[in-house]
This record gives sequence, C-alpha cells and structure tokens, in this order.
Amino acid sequence: PAFISAGPGTGVLIPTFGPFPAPPGEFIGIAGSFLDREDWSQELKIVSPVEDRFRWELGGYYYYFDEDFVRDIGPLGNTGDDFNIRTWAIFGLAEYDFTEQFTASLELRYQDEVKSRTNLSPALSGNPAAFGTFEASFEEVLGRLILEYDVNENINIYGSVARANKPGGVNNETSRNIAALNPDQSIGLFQEELAWNYEIGIKSQWFDDRLGANVAVFFSDIEDIQLTESIDTALCGGVFGIQPCAPGAFIDNKDAAEILGVEVELFANPIEGWDFNVNYAFTDAEITKGNDINELRYFGQFDISGRTIPRTARHQLSVSTQYSRPLFNSGVDYYVGGNYSYLGKQFVQVHNRAIIPESHVVGVNFGIRNERFNFKVFGKNVFDEDAPVGGLRFIDTGTPIAAFFPNIDGSGNQVTLYFPRSYEIFPRRPSQWGAELTVNF
Repeated sequence: PAFISAGPGTGVLIPTFGPFPAPPGEFIGIAGSFLDREDWSQELKIVSPVEDRFRWELGGYYYYFDEDFVRDIGPLGNTGDDFNIRTWAIFGLAEYDFTEQFTASLELRYQDEVKSRTNLSPALSGNPAAFGTFEASFEEVLGRLILEYDVNENINIYGSVARANKPGGVNNETSRNIAALNPDQSIGLFQEELAWNYEIGIKSQWFDDRLGANVAVFFSDIEDIQLTESIDTALCGGVFGIQPCAPGAFIDNKDAAEILGVEVELFANPIEGWDFNVNYAFTDAEITKGNDINELRYFGQFDISGRTIPRTARHQLSVSTQYSRPLFNSGVDYYVGGNYSYLGKQFVQVHNRAIIPESHVVGVNFGIRNERFNFKVFGKNVFDEDAPVGGLRFIDTGTPIAAFFPNIDGSGNQVTLYFPRSYEIFPRRPSQWGAELTVNF
C-alpha cells in the first residue's frame, strides 16, 4: 500500500489491490514484503501384518517450521515476525479381533509442541514490552478407543471415544502489544483447545449394495475453545490506555463449549448408470461458559454463555445425482448430473447479532467421456445465489495516530491510518458457466 497525504487531517492508507475513492495528495511511500519459509517433517513407524488377529503399530513423528516475514512500510521502516514451530510425537495402535464380528482398537499419542514468534520491528511500537520473543509450549496425551460389531455382512455398528486437541500458539503483534501491558487479558498467547469426542453410528448396505444408509450421532465436550476475535484501534488506546494499535484479528480462548450433532448419508443406485446421494447434518453448537471484552464494550454484558458458536450452521443438506449410459456402440459414454446444497444461517461472531443468511446453491453438468478424454459443460451457482460465503466482525472506529508517528507526512498533519468499518464480508461467486476438456496421455 501507499501512504497518501490529502491535506490537514485527511491522510489515509490506500491499498494497492484496487482503486479507492480518495482525494489526490502527496505520495510518500510504497510497501513491499519479504517471505522466507522452511519446513521439514518425518514419520517413521513399524506395522504388524494386517492379517493377524492382533495388529499393532508403533511410530514417531517430527516436524519443524520456520518463517521469516518482513514488510517494508515506507517511511515507517520495517515490520515483521520470525515464526517457529517444533513438534515431536510418539504414537501407537493396538487392534484385536475378539471374534469374527467384534473388533476393538486403541490409539495413543504423546505430543510435545513449542511455538515461538519473535518481533523484528521494535522501533515501530510505543510498547517495547510487546517485542522480543513470545513462546508457547504444549504437552499432551491424546487417544481414541473404537469398538466395532458386524451384525452381518451388510450392517456394521460402532462407537468411539476420543481425546483430541487443537494446538495453541502465539497471536499477532497487536494482541501481544495489549497483553504486554495488561497481563490479565492474556491474549498475546492462546491455549490449546481440548475436547472429549463421543460418537455412535451404523453403516448399512441393502439390495446387493444398490441402497446404503449411514447414520452417526456425535457429542463434543470442549474446553478452552479457540475463537477468532477482533481488536478495534480504540480498544488499545481507549480501554487499555496504551498506544494506538492497528485493527486486526486474534485467537482467544473461551472457557467451554458443547457440540451435539447428527449426520445422515443415503446413497442409491436405483437403475444401472444412475447414482443418487443425499447428506444431511444437524449441529447444535453452544458456548457453555465464556466472557468477551467486546461484548462488554458494545452491549454491556461480559458473559456470552448460551451463545451459538460463530460460523456454525444448524442445518446442512447436499443432494447430488448423475446418470450415465453408453452412446450407441461408440465406446463413449454420455452423462448428465446435478447437485444442490443448502447451508443454514450462521452467526458472524460470539455476539450472535449479525447473521450470514442461509444459501441455496445449484450446479449442473453434462458431457461425454471414454478412457482417454472427458469433455464436460458445467454450470455453477446457476440461479445466482448471492448470500455471502462468510463474514468477520472487524470493528474499527478510525484512530488518529499523529501522537504515535508524529509528522508522518512531513507536514505535521494528523494522519488517520485506517478507515471506520464494522464487518468484512466474503462475497459468493456469481453464476458461472464453462466447458472443460481433460485428456489422459
């Protein structure tokens, strides 16, 4: 982006990815960036013969990741981070066939992970305590128990219990800036998310595999659930009393959440060449305990218990079908198909006020193919559904930063770095039609 000065009190930051309606002014800088990334992983394991009644597996895993990112922001100098991940784990599996119909398996994994982020631009901050190296380490034993029973050759019932995690880490520069002077907020680092997951289900096939039905019921008991929050520039200076900071997003932990769901899958082959599939999911996802600083700022209460987890639809449905038959005796098949997907409304953030509306999307395709080529004409979102695919609360009231970077434009004008805004919306692609040719050599 480029810094533009347009007279007293009207300096702005103009993104270079598109035109923006701003008055002409004095051009004083262009931003650039540098990214250097390195990663390496290795997994070694020993596996017993799969035909044995008792089967086992033992292994180890190592992963290393390092990323240096530096951004040149013109007259302000450079800003950036050195981000590092180091993970190692040992794991094992034991599986035993008690009978020809009943099998039990146990998986265990010990994992040790360290994440660190070192700021590369201390000169740009009014809060030197936010810089240096922030490090988070996590050590966990995870596992899963699965029980399976074959009622007959067409019906299988199963149940599982699992202890799972989502690794924690180090947040961005803005949130570390707040955390350094306000340790009680603790948003410089975020903790790992831990969950007990329970699932029971049935898988079945009927009529010589021409009809199938799978049903699963699951429940997750989550602690320290990770959710994305946003920081207003006024949050730094107005609430916490520190230097103005850039608006941005950070990951925060809420105390606890629960998810209850049902998934149903039906698939059929009514006649030769015709495939039909239906998938439905019901999800009830609730924050059972947690607080939110922006909920307190804007709506007067700290507690968000009972709120729906953001960006989680209660209902989802997808239907697809395709019919294919030989085209005379040419060695070529013709096919025609279509699909429909429904996604229920979703709340944008923990406040449960702004909503991404439900969407109905239809696609079609038809073509010809043989072993060597496939020519297809397709339509995506043929009825031009315009509901956004996502959204993010990104509140910023627009913060003057003259006190932070005096005389930034060389004339002593007060400069506003960011524009007032409230949400980011991710629009859906409009109706698309096209053709595709695939050739195998």
